[in-house]
Amino acid sequence: MTEELSPETEEKQNYLRDNILDKGYDVNDFIAYLIDKKGEGGDDIANWSLPDLKAIVNEYIAHKEQEKMENKIEDNGENKEENLQNDDKNIILDKNEPAENTENTENIQQEIQQSKATYGVTDFKEIECQKLELSTLGKTENLSISITGFEKKEGKLFAKAYTVYIIKTSPLNLIVKRRFSDFEWLRQVIVNCYNYCSIPGIPRKTKMADKFSEAFIRKRARTFEKFLSYLVIHPVLKNLKVVYEFLSIEKDSDFQKMKKTYEKSKLPAKVSDFVTIEGTANIEINSTNDKQLRRIKEIAHFNELGLKKIKNNMRSLKDDLLSAQIKLKEISINCGIMRKKALEFGEDENVVYTYEELSSMFQNLSLNFAKLNFYIFVNLREYLKYVSKNYHSLRELIHSGEHLKNNYYKSYKNLTTKKEDYFKKVEVTKWDFPPNEKIDKFTIIKDKNLALEKMLYKETLSVISLKEKYGFYLNRIIYEHERMKKMNSVFHVRYINNILEKFQKIASSLLIGFEDNYKIMTAPKGERANAKKSRAQTKKVEEEENMEKIDEDISIKKEGK
Repeated sequence: MTEELSPETEEKQNYLRDNILDKGYDVNDFIAYLIDKKGEGGDDIANWSLPDLKAIVNEYIAHKEQEKMENKIEDNGENKEENLQNDDKNIILDKNEPAENTENTENIQQEIQQSKATYGVTDFKEIECQKLELSTLGKTENLSISITGFEKKEGKLFAKAYTVYIIKTSPLNLIVKRRFSDFEWLRQVIVNCYNYCSIPGIPRKTKMADKFSEAFIRKRARTFEKFLSYLVIHPVLKNLKVVYEFLSIEKDSDFQKMKKTYEKSKLPAKVSDFVTIEGTANIEINSTNDKQLRRIKEIAHFNELGLKKIKNNMRSLKDDLLSAQIKLKEISINCGIMRKKALEFGEDENVVYTYEELSSMFQNLSLNFAKLNFYIFVNLREYLKYVSKNYHSLRELIHSGEHLKNNYYKSYKNLTTKKEDYFKKVEVTKWDFPPNEKIDKFTIIKDKNLALEKMLYKETLSVISLKEKYGFYLNRIIYEHERMKKMNSVFHVRYINNILEKFQKIASSLLIGFEDNYKIMTAPKGERANAKKSRAQTKKVEEEENMEKIDEDISIKKEGK
């Protein structure tokens, strides 16, 4: 029986049908936009109230209209190559402007051309900023992070029990203990001050009843280990003082004092206060970089959504493999019972051995299905989840860049309108000329271009600052994407090779098992006992090696070592 939709759900679906589907917007693109804004569950209509849904639909439509206008401006620039040399190629109209207003587009382009000096519109600019000094971590080669253990601590007074993780940094031999809230704090400090870098996520807090189970803690420890390992290979983040302090301060009281020094940490207001390795910030804004930004966003969307589908399928595969493993075990037991009864009934030796080898074969299959399940779900799925989080952190960086971009365009348009208004009203007393600059007011009211360039000096500097920040973030996004591509090219191959090696051993184990079954069944009756004894000895050694390997895989040593 089909479940009836609630009136509210039906109303929301009708609204989406009228405003997205019927108006020709790409449904998949809209769904990706919802997930980008809300995160996981953004594509579930139940997670949106009707007012919020209407707001996000309007925002999406405005976003698409802005893209249309952006493409029109780029196309117009490409058809007029001579003007490209003098025009700022990346200026886009405010998202609320009508997309079809070509005349308005040309006016905006003329305004940009007339006010280049005022707004600092350039294709490339290099700004001196804060140079990042190499830390102890930055000066150390072959750094590696491993969580070597964990301890359960009882809470004090109103505090609940918690887990501390023992972190070792090699080859510096730094050993510290940190709890979940410490990892949360570290990531938040980095986000507050250095969100122009791609910063990976950490697990969310949980209220699960089994949060102190060894399996849960080990899984969380692996994620924390990957997070810290990412920090110490990032050219900027590994040199941050706060990262070194997190990994080196042993005494908890000293660590808590250190945390207080970062309470007021925040992102610098100006690009000149940002920190880079070179001590300079490149501000490069043009149509090529803008197109590259859109491409990177598309790649991040595609990878995150694609990886999510793979992870979900792996979750289903886990259940299927577990079900198959149980069935194979049951068949093995059934064959064992049949063997026992065959002996009781005095059946021929061939019948007895047939059931015995069938039992052995299905037991071997069941055991290897268990190994396969473990490697797929614990190792491979966790790795893909980690890669997915990296793409999510890249999308967070893209979102910050787009926010600055929209603020810049909005501020630019508002300031241009305000200047035009002031010039028309000839309110020279409000024009706020640059200090220490002699300006003849009677001359400037007759020269519109000069007036627009010189007036509202402080507000103009603010718009220039927004422009510089957007340009800086645009270049950081491109840089972080290129760095991620190089990192993935190495880690993907290394990790997948590791997984394939494990799969190959499982396949070899299955093949050897089948060969043993065949040898025993085809051996002369008098030699079957010796063949069975030889198999039992080999199997015992093999199982001991397998258990050691599995213990090593589920240990908290760094994966890939």
